[in-house]
Amino acid sequence: MPHNIYYEMTMLDDFWRLKIAPLLHDPIIKPLVMILGKEKHESVAEDIAKKIGVANIKIEDTEISWLIANHHPPHHEREPEKYKRWYKVKEKLSSLKALLEADHNSSAADRIPLEDIYIPEILPIHSLSGEKLQSLKIFSIDYSKIKCDITKFLSGKLKEYGELKGRFVKNSKLLYLALWRFLPEALMRALENLPSNIINMNLPADTRIPTHTIWDHVRTTSALITCIDEGKLKACFLRFELGGIQDFLSKARTTADYWAGSWITSALMFSIIKKVSDKIGPDSIIYPDVHGMPLMDLWLCRGIKIGVDRPNDEDILMPVIPETALIIAPKDKT
Repeated sequence: MPHNIYYEMTMLDDFWRLKIAPLLHDPIIKPLVMILGKEKHESVAEDIAKKIGVANIKIEDTEISWLIANHHPPHHEREPEKYKRWYKVKEKLSSLKALLEADHNSSAADRIPLEDIYIPEILPIHSLSGEKLQSLKIFSIDYSKIKCDITKFLSGKLKEYGELKGRFVKNSKLLYLALWRFLPEALMRALENLPSNIINMNLPADTRIPTHTIWDHVRTTSALITCIDEGKLKACFLRFELGGIQDFLSKARTTADYWAGSWITSALMFSIIKKVSDKIGPDSIIYPDVHGMPLMDLWLCRGIKIGVDRPNDEDILMPVIPETALIIAPKDKT
């Protein structure tokens, strides 16, 4: 059997299960856990997986919850025996190797490694004016309640649209798509009662280098894990572009013509995006960001049927997809 993760997991329906692990390997509230909590973030991620009912899903006879809890190795100096046991297991599990490699590459893509820095207070600054907003006394935030609200929302969604019908049990692809769609919404709902100038859903993956969100990190890790071959990242970029768009639109004579031409362009590009999303997941679409996009939600609502609300007609008719798309894909599958 080929060693390429893409081939192996597709044959066993573990391909989509493997993409679930990166979405949950870091808790969506990781920065709060790192600063406020006494738990390790891996333990919090494992707890979330258990509470939403996906912990027992297995890849290579190993539960996803174990992969999530052990995707970081024990310290080889402080815990040498534990590290040796972990290393032996890693050598046998291609799924653990893939998760580790994808996580490292996703982290390296957006930030540089730094030593641990303790931050007792966060000072939010307005991104345009530079005004210092209300100081965030982070110790006043109850992150355990936020975690509870997130798991309650996710488990409710999965139970309502999956478990009761047995669909997610039989089809891990649907479960992956549901988590991809609802994870950011779960965080948004959990934080909505906090003042907007205190904290919002754009929690950074690394508070020392807040250049990208934790959601960006986990979905990038999920995209990269499809590109792991024999424990190494072997990916390529695919760029799709609809040519002659400007010339096409220049023929318009009325506002309606401009709209129609733009919407046709948007719909044509989405047909490519939908094919890629159906094959290797929407997290592989680097540009444009299709999460929450009306046509994507319409596909998830009508085509996939995972409980996404149908967008209204006005949103569906908005030509928001550009004529160019950038995709990251397994090198050997292109």
